[in-house]
Amino acid sequence: MKILLYTFLALLINSPLWAQAATNQLGDILRTQAQKAQQKTHSLEQVLQKLQNEKISHLSWQEFLKQNEHVKEVEKVSTKLENYLLKNQLGALKEDAGSNLFYHAKGLPPYSQLIKGQNTIFIAESINHEAASSIDHAANIIRIIRQENPHARILLASEFLSWQGDEKPGLLKKAGAKTSLYVSDSYMPVFRAADQANIDQLALDDFIWITQENTSIVKIGNFAVYASPEDKVPSLNLAQDKLEDLASSILNLVSVSPWGVLERNRQWARRINALRPFYDIIIVHAGDGHLATTYSMDLAPMLHVTDYLLISLLPMEQLPVDKEVFYENRTNIAETSGLCQNGVCYKLEEDNIKNASDKLAFLMQNATQSKDLFWMYANEEEIKKLNTKEELEKIKKAFPYSTNKNLFVFIK
Repeated sequence: MKILLYTFLALLINSPLWAQAATNQLGDILRTQAQKAQQKTHSLEQVLQKLQNEKISHLSWQEFLKQNEHVKEVEKVSTKLENYLLKNQLGALKEDAGSNLFYHAKGLPPYSQLIKGQNTIFIAESINHEAASSIDHAANIIRIIRQENPHARILLASEFLSWQGDEKPGLLKKAGAKTSLYVSDSYMPVFRAADQANIDQLALDDFIWITQENTSIVKIGNFAVYASPEDKVPSLNLAQDKLEDLASSILNLVSVSPWGVLERNRQWARRINALRPFYDIIIVHAGDGHLATTYSMDLAPMLHVTDYLLISLLPMEQLPVDKEVFYENRTNIAETSGLCQNGVCYKLEEDNIKNASDKLAFLMQNATQSKDLFWMYANEEEIKKLNTKEELEKIKKAFPYSTNKNLFVFIK
């Protein structure tokens, strides 16, 4: 179905509800609605209780290293398959392909049109976490989603909320309620926007760790990963106490490893799928490493969603020095210690990246050099023309949960 990006008329007609029933009949209706709402609340509480009491398996550092090696191989195979299919598409591109393959313009994207009818929306942070411009933009998207869906039950599922193991209030923060889920002040604009828009908020990640005797234990997904100083876990030097530094290093390094990303996404999918019956619209706000990097490990296949809008936010700003140093240090240690293989995957993709850059050069130049917001939205009909019917079926079979509804926003 072709999406018209440049013309759309939204008419919202609010009809008054006239009370024509007798007083006792109206009372019966209100009582029935209240009972249904109470049943729904109880059901939601039961679901949350079950999620918070999931069985946890123990995993030693050495066992984690073995499992991570296996997932790294899966990641490489998936990357090669994606590259093979992408290479065929890029080969069919003309030099001026960008003018046909993408709608593009300066200024704010036409969010009202794009989110219409979407019950699953991914907001993916690209390039950097904690970029203020990206966070503010995400907050604005959330406000627009509420404006376009005034009566919908909406859930914001966020990587940037972390459950700390407390039973109450637990994983879910109802709109406007107090919570202990906030770990980073950087993302408060997003959560304030959600509160103001009457949108509930779900913690996707955890911030649960303990030290005992000579061991640090950290919850990652459904696993308690434990290590002692003898395991020689690479240190990020985040705390003076040796066991606290060990716990912080485990949390950060395992979380970004292929195994960690996979297990975290599995946990995210369990939480989102469990709560989906209670909401009309699900918004997922997370890094693109979870939403749009390696198909075999991405969230969409685990949610089994085929129709969703993927908004990739690409901030052009420089992070504050302390945050830049932290993320750069974590990446370097994870790569050099063999826990991650971003460099290897990039090498596998290098030819395709160069080919795409050459053929979409004028678009990328406009996107990066523009002083204003610049957006690109995939033209589904033109993309389909790059493939034969047989090739499209092959791609759909290989990636049944991928989407062509891709919006890229370059934020200045």
